Amino acid sequence: MFALLITIASPAQAEVGGTITRTISAPVTINTLVKTLLELVTWESNHGTITFSNGHYSLSAGCNLISGAYSIDGTTVDFEDPVSTMMYCDGKMENESTLINTVATATTLSFKDGALVLSQGTTTTRFAATFENKSDKLTR
Repeated sequence: MFALLITIASPAQAEVGGTITRTISAPVTINTLVKTLLELVTWESNHGTITFSNGHYSLSAGCNLISGAYSIDGTTVDFEDPVSTMMYCDGKMENESTLINTVATATTLSFKDGALVLSQGTTTTRFAATFENKSDKLTR
């Protein structure tokens, strides 16, 4: 076993010098590294957040609970159709639809400038790393 040390920080978090550690077993594949990175933080866009855990993703725009399974192979990502509660929340439904459409159409996953980028063709959505709800994995 070895310790994988990844430093992820937004400009505001960089001032604090936050790092995240996770111990994983060897041998390590690129898919294991990507899944580990995905699960370490909450990813946030202008439309809401996406979190990853044990092969599942959860979306939040502040209203419904939305989740499903996902798989990755290198940079190819496959999000299964999500299940969701069906509440109406005034002013939040457009963001929720955008998040659902983002994962429904995404075919590739990458990391650029500390952000998660989900893409389908020329359409991309960037998610910034945040430490919200992941403080148990943050060390300073």
